[in-house]
Amino acid sequence: MTGPAADTGFLADPGAVIAGIVRDAEPSLDHDEIEAAITRAAPSRAQQRRLAAALDEDPGLLTSGRPEGPPQVELLIRDLQKTGARKLVLPRCAHCGEPAAAPTAVPIPSRRSRPASAALAPGQAGPGWTR
Repeated sequence: MTGPAADTGFLADPGAVIAGIVRDAEPSLDHDEIEAAITRAAPSRAQQRRLAAALDEDPGLLTSGRPEGPPQVELLIRDLQKTGARKLVLPRCAHCGEPAAAPTAVPIPSRRSRPASAALAPGQAGPGWTR
């Protein structure tokens, strides 16, 4: 990785890179609130590196509403808006232009949760499965 972020601790401290970019975009936010939001939006070091790389390449991802960058951009903006950020803009849907919907957990039915009537006959393959 090359560029200014790599030279200034991008790999060593991606959280500091993200926090600096967020502070530039929204100077009124408290440092501790920014740090906590980064940890919630990108809990792993790999996620923080992806987020730092995306924001270093295009800090406008925080304010433009463009549906680009990793999902952590939206999570970070959503979290910071709860703490009072007013300049940060949620990414819009690439298809309809509406602001992104809040992420929701969609339950994935397990094999055991299927009703007995949905059981497949012996030798049958389920949807998307081939034999």
